[in-house]
Amino acid sequence: MPLRGWQDPYNSFLLSIEPQHPYREDYLSTRFKALGYGDSSMDKLRSAGFTILNLPLIEMYIKSLILLSPYEHIFGKTESPEGDYLCDHFYGFVFWKEKDVYRNSIISREDIVRLRRSPIPLVRVLADLGPASHLAQGVFIAALLFGNHFGPNVRKAYDLSEVPEIIVSSETEYLNLIDKLRNLTLIPNLELWFRGQTQDYLMPSRDELFSSGMVPYGDVQDSSLVSSLHRVVDRFYGSVSEFQNLVDELDWWWKIAINSVPLPFTTRYPWQDAQEPAPNIPGVNLSSTMNIIDKGTGEVIPQITKDFHHKLHNAQRGLILQHYGCPTGWIDITSDPSIALWFAMNKLTLTSVGTNYTGFNWSNVPSSSWPTIYVFPLIQGHHPFIDTHTILQGTEALRPERQKCGLLGGSCNLARNYAARFIGLKIKLAPNLTTSTSINAGYLFPRSDEDECLKKLLAHKRDNPKFPVFWLL
Repeated sequence: MPLRGWQDPYNSFLLSIEPQHPYREDYLSTRFKALGYGDSSMDKLRSAGFTILNLPLIEMYIKSLILLSPYEHIFGKTESPEGDYLCDHFYGFVFWKEKDVYRNSIISREDIVRLRRSPIPLVRVLADLGPASHLAQGVFIAALLFGNHFGPNVRKAYDLSEVPEIIVSSETEYLNLIDKLRNLTLIPNLELWFRGQTQDYLMPSRDELFSSGMVPYGDVQDSSLVSSLHRVVDRFYGSVSEFQNLVDELDWWWKIAINSVPLPFTTRYPWQDAQEPAPNIPGVNLSSTMNIIDKGTGEVIPQITKDFHHKLHNAQRGLILQHYGCPTGWIDITSDPSIALWFAMNKLTLTSVGTNYTGFNWSNVPSSSWPTIYVFPLIQGHHPFIDTHTILQGTEALRPERQKCGLLGGSCNLARNYAARFIGLKIKLAPNLTTSTSINAGYLFPRSDEDECLKKLLAHKRDNPKFPVFWLL
């Protein structure tokens, strides 16, 4: 089941659907007040997305996952007073007071350790910038690449650790900008990935919390890239039965994925080394090898050897869930800027007979609500992204292949807006921009008569699904 699964292939600590605390929603106000926050302070914290973190409960989840105690993992020491802490579950920080001074700690120190161990000098520099700077990794990398090439406003934004915006008025201007960005991408193993949205949704403002000295990263209002799973998970924390419904729903999806994706294998001669099917993704190279052995001599008969890749198979099943309707901790991205442009200009619409995409009109909206394309400068072997267009080849999943899909991970129940830290640039589309592309919804979302994976998923019927298989009319 995808309970911990592939939320971040680099980090075993990240949780996915387990609650942060054991309290009902109507009891949380009591816990906030027990930590010393009155009604006014509590309302501000709740509206900014803060909640309670209960360390004993978290210890139950992670005891079998890591060698450190949760206290050492979070606070860097073996013991801490048990109980509740204030938690920013969008960014993975906990807060407490010591003699009226606010203290904070990033929840997972594995991120910092991984940065410092990286063979890439640029990545090691990120480890020394401080936990709050980890929330702007994309800005840091993009500033080195693009900061001096797009005018003073872009440079100023990077100097303030903000994501700059560039406005384009035509498809040609957009594609020329992408070409320029790619020509400036000179760091080894670095790739540009994209995501298009009809609007740049923002996180709640933390200005007041920043001014009070409590939240050191609250001066920047990030884009909201909360994953589909973590936008809905709180609905299922009202009771044990509701949480069980969520578990059962994800289990249903997982079992379907098992039957929809064949176990992948690669072939070689016995004297050749085994191939690594996904060299950029840690942990997917667990394989079993099938050879033919001469019973008399015990020697390997020189025929083709098959290496079956079990962990890659597990990854592929999880990726199928994301692309066809099950909420996960991943964020969809694409390697094709034209596909990102299409998604920015077309809005998903719900009708009485089904779902479809229609052209989006933004001629009479403020510039803050113009369609936006996010640019992610991602480093292979360091950032938690997967090229699903490549990984799912041979699985009969046509949708991710057509969309040139990738997935950006790292999101978890204690760091729900994790993906936003990798944004390096925003491209805003001015009104009246048109496109000449032949891309359309029917191509990007092929129907079941083309997409065998979708056909298999639709063959599994159930009553009143909470997360139905997603397909267009």
